[in-house]
Amino acid sequence: MRTIFLSVVILLGSFSYSEAKHSDKALDAFNNLDWGIGLSQAFERANIEEKNVIVLVEDVKCKWCIKMKKGALSDTRVQEILKEYILVKVLRANKVESNQLKGFDGTIPNLYFMTKEKEIVDTITGYFTVDDFLGYLKEIQADGF
Repeated sequence: MRTIFLSVVILLGSFSYSEAKHSDKALDAFNNLDWGIGLSQAFERANIEEKNVIVLVEDVKCKWCIKMKKGALSDTRVQEILKEYILVKVLRANKVESNQLKGFDGTIPNLYFMTKEKEIVDTITGYFTVDDFLGYLKEIQADGF
């Protein structure tokens, strides 16, 4: 009986380890994007490189933010599109940064699509599947962003 119990514990442990490893790989993919920190620096860079800016407002403990980062924001097709922009993360708790985003009401995850002149082109709030987010990015690109 102890052998069966021990086998089940080892098996469950290996599934948990495998899941954690998979999750880490997804976050690694998200973190491999050039996520700047700081709105001022992001817009300075955007002006130099003549690029638009995408701002991700998040919280490190937000389950929907984590799900978005492990899902849509880690997808290679999405990342190819995101590389065309200046990316910046803002923590919701950082009021100095988040208060600079017009209309931000604290809901996360929240993505701001902005010109290098800080004009908000669009915002989206909440979790999106890979296909939905990819479709959105293609639409906003087709509109000239």
